[in-house]
Amino acid sequence: MVEFLEWDSDFLNLKIGKVEIKSIEEFEYTGEYDLIYIFSDTKFKTSKNLALVDEKFEFSKSIVDQTIIDREIVEFNEVDFHLLNGNQKQSFLDLVYLSGHLSRFKIDINLPIGSFEKLYLKWIENSIFSEIHKVFVYKRNEEIIAFITLELPEESIFAKIGLVAVKPEYQGLGLGKKLIKFSEHISYRFGKQIFQVVTQRTNIQAITAYKNYGFLLRNSTNIYHYWNIK
Repeated sequence: MVEFLEWDSDFLNLKIGKVEIKSIEEFEYTGEYDLIYIFSDTKFKTSKNLALVDEKFEFSKSIVDQTIIDREIVEFNEVDFHLLNGNQKQSFLDLVYLSGHLSRFKIDINLPIGSFEKLYLKWIENSIFSEIHKVFVYKRNEEIIAFITLELPEESIFAKIGLVAVKPEYQGLGLGKKLIKFSEHISYRFGKQIFQVVTQRTNIQAITAYKNYGFLLRNSTNIYHYWNIK
């Protein structure tokens, strides 16, 4: 049975549903939806209506304390966000959009124009203004050159990495690893025990970095978008 997704529907101005199935034969199309997210452990044959838009890899590791001595990493809050001038804000948002360059909301050309940018702007705003999220940035000469978002749910043993990105000209310098290490340190201080992160199978650079850091692959899920295309 298809589950109606109210938030997604309102945000993208489409009627959107979600279903989890083992085989495509279980899927019963209902014409009332514009778009249905299909989650499955198995691969299906695609068509003009059905596209594989993501192969989600879920990683985790036990949290241990980390010794941090890096004054270029600072917490970034709503005051900092509002103090950015126009160019600084656009530069930061470009970095946010870079973090989602393989997102299903970017690669699915059937979504309304601007959906990806709208969604990731909302994601970073929620991370900045939420009490259970933190945003850390790597600054050099007052320029934000890398960032990471961290979710610290109350009454939970889990800490979850959300968005991560490093400006292209600064990649290869270990800044992403430093941000992950810093986030693990913060998670430990908050009493969390398990560090989680999700990325796409196609994001080889991220997968390699997480494995090298000590994350283990725990689960993978295929995500399809089924469009009501006549």
